[in-house]
Amino acid sequence: MIGFLFSGQGSQFKNMGQDLYKNEVAYREVVDRASEALNLDMSQPLVFDDPNNVQTSILTMSFGIFQVLKTKLELTPSIATGLSLGEYSALVSAHCLDFDDGLRLVRDRSKYMGQSEIDHPGKMVAIINGSIDIIKEAISYGSEKGAVYIANYNLVTQIVIGGSIEGIDSAVEFLKNHGIKRIFPLKVNAVSHTPFMQDAAASLKKRIESVEFNTFDFPVISNTTVKPFEISGIKNILVEQLVKPTHFSDDLDYLANFGCDTFVEIGPGNTLMKLAQKSGQKRVFHVDSVETLADLERNLNK
Repeated sequence: MIGFLFSGQGSQFKNMGQDLYKNEVAYREVVDRASEALNLDMSQPLVFDDPNNVQTSILTMSFGIFQVLKTKLELTPSIATGLSLGEYSALVSAHCLDFDDGLRLVRDRSKYMGQSEIDHPGKMVAIINGSIDIIKEAISYGSEKGAVYIANYNLVTQIVIGGSIEGIDSAVEFLKNHGIKRIFPLKVNAVSHTPFMQDAAASLKKRIESVEFNTFDFPVISNTTVKPFEISGIKNILVEQLVKPTHFSDDLDYLANFGCDTFVEIGPGNTLMKLAQKSGQKRVFHVDSVETLADLERNLNK
């Protein structure tokens, strides 16, 4: 059984998707459709790689790859999840959210998050091999200097915290003083999945009211609730997702317990593939290029 993992932000790279655009008709059709919906030429690397367009670009790339897998390899998932922004890619791919509507919604979500970044600056860091107890102590220590929150439970051994610059720096100092050396700043501009996004969440709540959601082609598991999205609550959960931590580790467990023995990350980078491997999964792939697409096809044909 196959589960799809849709990439979030942070692993985007220069000229991403350009080889797919040149070589895969289904991918090219998705990018051209995005260009029309957004009134931008998304086929151009300078546009696609523009940091201001990163959320719409990742959604476009992910859905484009999904369409290639569906039409060329006749590959669709039994279930899926995505990390943060990746949930929107999963919902579009499951036909729960129209692609054009999803693009415009994600574009506005990006603007709301950008404004929150300006109004509430901060930073995020990933902590490797730190126990939850020591991380909570570090958060308590850092909070004396400024707000600090857990933002992402990626794995039992990888937790992301976010908050004020002063608070995070103080928490990092505490962790290093207590033997935690593997701490990495994230390549993101907004302190997502924390109360720093409260204003963005309020704006998204108003914006999402006009968006229509439909029945799913396959279940999509929420980062926020670790349960399948349902149409009745999907809007509230996507709003809450901005201010509450993600639980990708538990999502992986959900997919494994559902029966998945093969995982395919869709979108830029291989972050989720590596997380799945570290969680104990053996048959894991990612697709973000012509080369990785061919690798997946070879392995599936074995």
